[in-house]
Order: sequence, then C-alpha cells, then structure tokens
Amino acid sequence: MSKIVFFSPYLTNKHAGGGEKHLFDTALATSELGHQVYIAISPLYQNNGLVELLGYQRFYEHFLGRKLEQLKFIRTPLMTRANFLKKLFWTKQFDQLYFVTDGSLFFSLARKNHLHIQIPLILLKKEKFIDRLKLKNWQVNTNSKFTKRVIEKNWHTRINLVHYPLVKFDEFERANRKKEKIILSVGRFFKQLHSKRQDVLVAAFKKMVDLHPKLMNGWRLVLVGTPEDEHYFAEVKKMAQGYKIEFQEQVKRRQLVRLY
Repeated sequence: MSKIVFFSPYLTNKHAGGGEKHLFDTALATSELGHQVYIAISPLYQNNGLVELLGYQRFYEHFLGRKLEQLKFIRTPLMTRANFLKKLFWTKQFDQLYFVTDGSLFFSLARKNHLHIQIPLILLKKEKFIDRLKLKNWQVNTNSKFTKRVIEKNWHTRINLVHYPLVKFDEFERANRKKEKIILSVGRFFKQLHSKRQDVLVAAFKKMVDLHPKLMNGWRLVLVGTPEDEHYFAEVKKMAQGYKIEFQEQVKRRQLVRLY
C-alpha cells in the first residue's frame, strides 16, 4: 500500500468545477485500489480566520454529491511562505505526489511525482535553467490532447500521457430523459485566464435567434455555473435579457446530469 498525496492550489472553499472533480475522482479511484490517500490543503486565511480542514471536506462532498471519508485532508506548507527545506522535506513522506499545477513548479522528494496540467499555459514558458531542472522531477500528463500539443510546443517537454476526466456513463443512462432543444454550457463565471466566455455564447445565441427565428424556435441556452466575478455575471445576465437564456447558479449533481 502506497502513501499518495494529491495537491492543487485551486482547492479552496470557492473553486468547484471540472478540475476539482477530476482530482477527486482520481483520488477516490486511487483509494479504492487500497492506497492511503491524502488531500493536501495550502493554508488560506479569510476574514473569519483559518478555514478548518473539515470545512473543505464538507464543501467538496456537497459539490460531488458523495462522501469523502476515505480521503484524509491534511495541511501542506506548499504555496506558502515556508522556507524551501520545510517544503521539500514535507514531500519526502509520500510515495507519490499528484500535483495539479497552475503553471508553477517545485522540487519534490516523493518517490514518484505526477504533474497534471489542465490549462494550455501558453504564456508560462519553461525556458529558464531552474524550470528545466524542476521539470525533470516530474512525469507530466494533461487533461486533453489539445492541452498536450500546446504544452509540448511551448514548454519544450514530453507529455507522458493524457489523463482524461472520469465519466460514468451509467450515471447518464439512468437519467433516461428525452432530448430537448437545449444548448448547455457548464462553467464558473469569471473573466481571467481560462474564462468560459459565457458573454460570447450569449452573443452568438442572440445572433442565431435574430437571423434564423424559425430555425431557433423552441431552443434555449442554459448557462450553469457559480458566479465568481459578480460584476461579469451581472453583465452577461444583462446581455441575455429578452431571449430564452437561463442562468442556474447552484445545481446539484443529479440536476446537472439531467440537463446533460
């Protein structure tokens, strides 16, 4: 039995999207194989003080619609102001470390180190000597062939494999619902970096309706996602006025499956 830790700087009590589901699906599958699995949380200070680990667990249990009791939530000095040696020796206790990167890299003394890249990080090229040295520490995988091509070209490194998200088809088959005239987009509302660009979707849908009213009769655009940027969310909602465009901010897993 191996001691395996999963770490992502995106694990906060705000982020709950496809990337987080991918991480927890992988962690749970690893746990079911009999390994001792940990979820590492980098300390985050908010207005009400240090967020308790149990709060993170409950937040992601609510998001996933399942218990996470077989995973042990722990704190990590990674992504903090702790000194280099403290961070380095913290990684030594694990047989394997699975890191979902935001573009950053670090050295690890775990026996095996897996670097998962979910975003085509074009701007964060790894050309400096220290970055090249850090990359040698990792077995790199991506979430898609598209991300793989972008990273290999811009980071000048070899991607070991594409680690696709887990899809349980029987979950969708059980829904057994008749197809409806729905265009569905699922993603958080924010502007930065890998924005899902709901504004573009709304503009395109409106243009389709205006140009082809008969063809688009009965169709509706459904946008599902948590508003992280309230101002952007309000802008998109204002754009959508007068059209069959729905916004669903808080959707449980079962409801989301039905929409799909």
